[in-house]
Amino acid sequence: MKTQKLLPILLILLFAKISSYAQPESFYHEFSIYYNDSVTLFCNQNSFQISDSTYLSSGNYGPGFYGLAGRVIWDSAGNVLDARYLDVDESFYLNGLARIDSNRFLLYGEFDLYHDVTGNYIDMAAAMVCFNQNGDLLWQKAYGGYAPGYPDIEEPSYNYSDAFGHVEIDTLNQRIYAMGYSESFNEEHKAAPYIVCTDYNGETIWTWVMPDLPEYDGGGFLFESIITSNDEILVVGKIRISETSTEDVNPTRGIIIKLSPDGEMLWHKTWGYNNASTADVIEISPGRYVMGGIHVNTGGMYGISSGHLVKFDDAGNFLTEKEITRGDNSVIRLYKLFKNDDGFAVLGVFRIRDNGEIIDDNFYINEYSYDLDLTCEHNYVDTICSNGAFDLRGISKTYDGGFLFTGFFDNNVVMKSDSELNLPLSEGWDAVEEKQVNKNITLYPNPVSNILYVNNPENVAIRKITIYDLSGRKIMEKHCYENDAHINLSNIEKGMYIIKINNSYTEKLIKR
Repeated sequence: MKTQKLLPILLILLFAKISSYAQPESFYHEFSIYYNDSVTLFCNQNSFQISDSTYLSSGNYGPGFYGLAGRVIWDSAGNVLDARYLDVDESFYLNGLARIDSNRFLLYGEFDLYHDVTGNYIDMAAAMVCFNQNGDLLWQKAYGGYAPGYPDIEEPSYNYSDAFGHVEIDTLNQRIYAMGYSESFNEEHKAAPYIVCTDYNGETIWTWVMPDLPEYDGGGFLFESIITSNDEILVVGKIRISETSTEDVNPTRGIIIKLSPDGEMLWHKTWGYNNASTADVIEISPGRYVMGGIHVNTGGMYGISSGHLVKFDDAGNFLTEKEITRGDNSVIRLYKLFKNDDGFAVLGVFRIRDNGEIIDDNFYINEYSYDLDLTCEHNYVDTICSNGAFDLRGISKTYDGGFLFTGFFDNNVVMKSDSELNLPLSEGWDAVEEKQVNKNITLYPNPVSNILYVNNPENVAIRKITIYDLSGRKIMEKHCYENDAHINLSNIEKGMYIIKINNSYTEKLIKR
């Protein structure tokens, strides 16, 4: 059973150019890849760095995602070096790309299965496809249950749909944990949280499906996971609980599930009241974790949403909770949590409204201590995308400690940040006032001749000190992780400057 192949007729590559081929600290590229006049490759999943200056991305062909998978290799200057179709047996809708090792990559999502003779859609299976950098397929496998009589049935069966939405690679034990939802393993055929553990060849070791619980009404999906320091698996997502949906409440709760390495559920916790969903989780120290998600907290089912952070322990006890808000604007996405030396950062999207009308979407990056104290806020607007925030699909780490972001809006978008998550976008609130959280920072002496001392009595680490001249040109920068820091200014010229601390606190500075 083969998906019809599209023969490459013409490859048109439209990329922004930059002069250097060495890996820059940051970049932003939008591009299109056309295989003919109407079929485009959408790099809508993820990207990984594969050499000092080259990267690999994946996606589906066609605006309707035809079910044809492809991979692209490009460099940091924005030049496409190779674009290839992946010869997958089935119609393959991608949900993501993971990396097994330096030369093995894993696409995951769903196979849409069709009848050999009639061509009718008959089933949907969770799927993984492994390939190498060259684009050669190493293996492809389907998982989950099949409709009775498959593959000889001729009519669609919508009660046995299965799909993977996330994959966790366990490099220590050489395992793959693929997770999403399955309708095949319960009598009501509801979309239940679902995990398949395999080896690196895709052979199943164990399968787990959300069991029947008193508060569980069926329905759910798993989005992210981590392997903990004691080799257990923490997974997060959402489930539907046993309450009736009303005009004001959607009984979907965020969920955290802990499994043993053998696939036994050790505990589960739900949170939120109205349309809640857990997006990511990190381990901040052995036995201590932070999860992040979204829920609606005012205005009924479609009211103002906010982000939500929970610090919890190894037994699932909630220790501290914190809301992520942007005034009267909805925080509509929480993409990822990033752990650093003295806390963690949160990346997401908030929506700006004026008298109920949607004005724009902006990216936000908040920084927190491990006690969930807010230390810094940033907001970015992507001026190239008309809504200010493209649809982000994948995040990976680069060789220099930076981060690579993949998504799309009208076009494919790839961008790279530095190690401190300074995005290559226009910084600002786009009609929202910036909030400075480090208001008690003191600088002395000012005017200064040689050494400038920086103190923050709020027990918030000073991570970066940047000096600008009055034209906005960066003169010097120092990275540090302490409450009391200093910087040597003896080599800069006399005059007036702007000093910025942690990208949030600014003050005028005189060098004499």
